Amino acid sequence: LYVKPDYIWDGSKASEFAGGTGTATDPYLIKTGAQLYKMVSEYSNASGSSGAVNKGSYFKLANDIYLNDVKSSDMEKTNETFWSSKFNSWYKVTSYSKGFCGELDGDGYTVYGLYSNGGYSGLIPVLMDGGSVHNLNIKNSYIRGTESGGGIVGFVKAHWKMSPVSVTYCTVDNVVIESTKKYVGGI
Repeated sequence: LYVKPDYIWDGSKASEFAGGTGTATDPYLIKTGAQLYKMVSEYSNASGSSGAVNKGSYFKLANDIYLNDVKSSDMEKTNETFWSSKFNSWYKVTSYSKGFCGELDGDGYTVYGLYSNGGYSGLIPVLMDGGSVHNLNIKNSYIRGTESGGGIVGFVKAHWKMSPVSVTYCTVDNVVIESTKKYVGGI
């Protein structure tokens, strides 16, 4: 039995988070696709360990999030026809010079229906020095990077001596991931 979620992301960016102050003890709370999009689009502008503007910003999911209706007939199309379809397209970047270096705790929740096509593609397009993602699931999604693609993270740019990245306790299930040029990974 399929129950359509009450809230499917409409492609917009929220003006504020659901709560929190962005600290380790009081992370920004994310309850909607628009709030998740706000986090990725506004906090993926760090340039690594030197001048990282979002280093030390903490985020936590507080709901499952539906970026697209995963039961629509369009989402069930074959791979050949999927990429020309119209879906809420996720934030992407075309350069790995800047990325996310905060902390995202999925708190065991799932992001459904991620659709990303082009550039460095993934829920977090580029993860930089010191960035971390944990306890997060991605399901029923399509990700195609023209540079690289991954379910949780599209590309990792970190220097192991400075501030390593961390992706732990994350899953990717029923997700098509491909890259037309370079790299592809499951997580």
